[in-house]
Amino acid sequence: MQIRSLSLALYVLFFERVEQTIECIKSFLLSNVNIYILNNGSSNKSREALGKFCKKYKQIKFFDLDTNLGVGVGRNYLVNHTTEEWLLFVDNDIRVKTRDWLERFNNQLSLHEDIEVFIPGLYNKRARRYTSSKSIKIEGNKAILNTEITDGILNCFPGGASFVNRKLFDRLGSYDNEMFVGLEDYELSIRGILQKKPVKARIIKDIKLIHDHRLVKKKEDRDAVSVRYDIDYVRNSFNRIIKKHNILLEGDWIFGCFRAQEKMLKRSKEGLKKRLKRWIPDDVKKIIKGIFLR
Repeated sequence: MQIRSLSLALYVLFFERVEQTIECIKSFLLSNVNIYILNNGSSNKSREALGKFCKKYKQIKFFDLDTNLGVGVGRNYLVNHTTEEWLLFVDNDIRVKTRDWLERFNNQLSLHEDIEVFIPGLYNKRARRYTSSKSIKIEGNKAILNTEITDGILNCFPGGASFVNRKLFDRLGSYDNEMFVGLEDYELSIRGILQKKPVKARIIKDIKLIHDHRLVKKKEDRDAVSVRYDIDYVRNSFNRIIKKHNILLEGDWIFGCFRAQEKMLKRSKEGLKKRLKRWIPDDVKKIIKGIFLR
């Protein structure tokens, strides 16, 4: 099938983990789509290493920042400084497995022109399984993750592994500027539900991404993991949703942050117990049940 003209680009937030960022970019190069990279306050050493690799490819464009804007605000920056209609956001520890992914996406777009977000299959390499897709159900002032999906349609999406139409941000607004990291994609989806115009997302199983939560060894990479899963940042995001929408998140919304950090740092030379004591409380269940409200 002939691929029609498609306005699409790849968007990557770069905060350390330079080797995995290069692997991510390499996996998408053959598609010849524009690739936009936001250097979100990485070290000079990491920026130089990534720049050395990328300078050979005209399709890659850098945006450099001295400070880390965070996830949602970083994505807002890329949205506001580019013009493509479709934005393929991927975290820098993700790579694409499907070689003809662009053609497959184009086919899906032809079949489902009313969809504004397409969600590829995301294989978690460490867990050896695909990430389960979920929608959000709001009951009273509580938001619950619901795994019962009808016809592959969802009202939320993983912000770091999705094709997103720019029109979604036009109608719902940007990611919340007061959320540094954690839950920013859920907040946007909750916003849509409360406004009676929920996100319309669709699962596309014939495009597969690999998410590699790899153990980190370099100091810069360990620090980056600590920032990404910082309990204080997640707490702030949690409380921001409560303050903004009067919505309490129930279920396993927070626990994943602790599990991810534990797995990625457990072999660091600093020692698992000493390092994680800063970030993981003795009783994680208390956090899930509402300690963030204090």
